Amino acid sequence: MKAIVAPIVALAALTAPAFAADVEVTFDRSLLDSAEGREAVLEMIEAEARDFCRREATNQRALIAKSTCYREMVAQLVEDTNDQILAQMNVEFDILN
Repeated sequence: MKAIVAPIVALAALTAPAFAADVEVTFDRSLLDSAEGREAVLEMIEAEARDFCRREATNQRALIAKSTCYREMVAQLVEDTNDQILAQMNVEFDILN
């Protein structure tokens, strides 16, 4: 059986439209069928969000907004998966951190 690959795209902005960019995370949709797979997808999403926000944090104001960028980017990308369990994993992680 051929795996379905699901790209998710989010529009993220730090403090101004100049910081907006498309971020895409591509993964095998079957990963959402297991706890380990969901964890792997969440790690991919977090890595993309971290890289994007780090690249876009080019001045002091942007550095301050980096953690907000990261949290919002991860939340949007997780929402785009339409997976309720993955969304709950992200909420629980956010509460703990």
